[in-house]
Amino acid sequence: MARKTEFAERLQKIMTERGLSQSDVARMIWSDVRTKDGGAKNRQVIGKYLSGEVQPRMATLRKLASALVVPLPALVPESDPLERPGSGLLAEYLDKDCVRVEVNLVVPRAIAMQVVELLSEYAT
Repeated sequence: MARKTEFAERLQKIMTERGLSQSDVARMIWSDVRTKDGGAKNRQVIGKYLSGEVQPRMATLRKLASALVVPLPALVPESDPLERPGSGLLAEYLDKDCVRVEVNLVVPRAIAMQVVELLSEYAT
């Protein structure tokens, strides 16, 4: 069984405080997705988030925060790095305004140059 993350605990707390079910949250963030199973898979995904079995992608975290009307750091604490095994991405909150990002990806040279140019403005 997966270790329950602080993200999972925070999401559960917000859902409980607002009386939201897994189905409610799934509908809030995936309202534009039509599924043949009536959203059962989406409910299952929320359940996996709550158990700590799965961590949501950044785009889903943003949708969650927006749907729940909370700032992103209210869901993802500094102690929970956003690591995607096999993706080459690690994002870790350093404080309320800064995130440390490590990326190990193979991309076309033109894209790499644009990324390097953009990030050079912020490199410390």
